[in-house]
Parts: sequence; structure tokens; C-alpha cells
Amino acid sequence: ARDRSAQTVAKEIAAGRGAYLHLNKLPATAWESGIVADLERMARGKIDLKRDPVAVAPTQHFCCGGIVIGTNGETEVAGLFACGEVAAGVHGANRVGGNALTELVVFGTRAGKTAAAYAAQAPAPSTASTRAGSSSTRLEKWQQGRGMNPKEFKSRLQALASQHLGVLRSAAGLNQALEELEALRSELANLSAPTLRELQDAVEAENLYLIALMVARAALFREESRGVHYREDFPAEDDQNWRCNIYICRGTDGTPELIKRPLTAQ
Repeated sequence: ARDRSAQTVAKEIAAGRGAYLHLNKLPATAWESGIVADLERMARGKIDLKRDPVAVAPTQHFCCGGIVIGTNGETEVAGLFACGEVAAGVHGANRVGGNALTELVVFGTRAGKTAAAYAAQAPAPSTASTRAGSSSTRLEKWQQGRGMNPKEFKSRLQALASQHLGVLRSAAGLNQALEELEALRSELANLSAPTLRELQDAVEAENLYLIALMVARAALFREESRGVHYREDFPAEDDQNWRCNIYICRGTDGTPELIKRPLTAQ
């Protein structure tokens, strides 16, 4: 399974040995089409894949969690519908290969039809909103800010996440991540984004920060390994205590709050 292979590769990299893809034993017919031919095109003559090993590493390509939805893509926010990777789908803790596009088509169709029906009878939205005013104030603060550039902030955040929130997790690393995230919080409020492009980067940085905070807290909270969530300090599944879902909502202080709920369906 892809989660086990990712864990094995990550452990080899963490041990300093690295992991390598060897294609030199493949028959000549394997190079004519499919993924092997695609790899050769990507190498663009810089690497002789028929002779030289290639260093590999795990990469995130699918999120198993997300917004809670109903069977038609409806969320707890009236008029907001979701489908695809943004939503908590049908995969549980580990996606079955080949299911992603099928899920997208099925729930995309359901969500689209239900959203269209909702829009046809929903009243026109108000032109004024408190949240819009709050967002405007935040953007103006960033435009006048004298702090870190949003790209630099994102770079630091990505380095933090790669080191502590990746395939291999532990209490020590997750607590370190939370300490570093707390240190970055003040920087986030004072980003310097005078241009439109930098404002876009600032909004992305804010969203990435919130996601990193949610991942770190939820991963630290779940003291077991299940599917793509792997804790080196809790390497086994624990159905007695952790066969459940962890819901994340906005707490009273504005930061993520975790709620443990039992499964409602088998």
C-alpha cells in the first residue's frame, strides 16, 4: 500500500541512506508507453534512467480529511457546497487507488445539482457583511505592514511542515511544530504586502498557517497510527480508543478546537 511504501522511503531518508528508484532491469518493451515512458520524458536526457538510479521521496498528493459534507455535498454553512479533495470524502484514513476521480464525478454531480436548486430559490445576498469589513481591514494592515514578506513566511512554514508534519510524526516533532507556529503567529499579523500579488500571497500564507496548525494539533491529539497518519511513538492502530473522527472547528479564541466523535456509520 502507498502509505507503507511512503513510510519506508521516509525512514530511509531520515536514516541518511536515501531511497532510490532502479529501472535498469526493466525489459525494453516497458519503455515504449505508460508511466515508464512518461518518466523518461521528464528526465529530458539529464538522467539515464536505463542505467542510473534516481533519488525519490514521498510527496503529498491527496488529502483524506476536509470539510464535513452530506450525501449531496451540502455543508453546515447554508448555500456552501463542497466536493473533491476539499471535502472529507469516502476514503477514511487511506484512499483506495483509483477512487479519487470516481468520487469527484459522483459527488461533483450531486453537489452541482443541489447547489443549482438551492441558488434558484435562495434570496439575493446582502451587499454588506461584517466579515467583508473585517477582511478589508486585514488587507489594509498587510498593505501598510513593515514585517516579513509573505513568500518568506510561506517558505518558513513549508520548511516547518516538511520537517515535523510529514510522513513520520512524533510527539516531540509535533510539539516543536506547535512552538514554531506560535512564534510565527505575530509575523503573520504584520506581513508586508504592498502589491496585489503580495496580498494574494498573504492570504495564501494565512490559510496555510491555519492548515498547519490544524494538522499539528489533530496529529498530536490522535495517539495511534491509522492509514496515512503515522506516529513513530504510537505505531499501531488502536480501535478501542481511536476508531473515531476528529472534528476541527473555530474555538472561542479563534484557533482550532478539536472534538472527538464516534463513527456514526460502519
